[in-house]
Amino acid sequence: MKTAGWLCALLMPVAFAQETGAQSSRTAQAKTRAFDLRHFDEPTGECRAKGRLQDRDYCRSATIDAILAKGKDAMPLLIAQIIDETPVEPIFDFWNQMTVGDVANFILQDLFTTPDWKSTTIVPAFAPKRLNCPMGTFTCWQSYVKRVGRKRIQHRWQLFWSLYQKRYSWDENGRVFQLDRNRIQTSNK
Repeated sequence: MKTAGWLCALLMPVAFAQETGAQSSRTAQAKTRAFDLRHFDEPTGECRAKGRLQDRDYCRSATIDAILAKGKDAMPLLIAQIIDETPVEPIFDFWNQMTVGDVANFILQDLFTTPDWKSTTIVPAFAPKRLNCPMGTFTCWQSYVKRVGRKRIQHRWQLFWSLYQKRYSWDENGRVFQLDRNRIQTSNK
């Protein structure tokens, strides 16, 4: 009888941990669905041809508005979606196919792209590398994903955000996440 009580007491935390883990997994799944990237809602198709998805002067999207409204809290949600291989209607011209993960990755990249569309505000160690690829963007991206894998792309974003999120702030004028130089100088002292 004492052995059964001892065994119950020993297994109780394990059962609780499993239940808690399952609950947190469901909570995490619910949070990753905060942005339904399966239905990127720019019905006019105006976002497809150029620039950054957050540029309101030519791209109107309730999805992007919701992401921007969440601010920095949107980053983990988008990062979590990078591995989602659910097919979606391509949001870029001349793309044959896309996934939710592709859309999440490109939204993230755009949120750290300068208003001139030429450079990134991501710290150099994590900045996306130029794909030296003679084919079109679609083919180059597909090749990169196949070579590197979505998990690795996601891990790189997670690592970047976990290390630097406190050093970034949203610049509404440039509509870009900027590295706060004051925070870097303060943290180096």
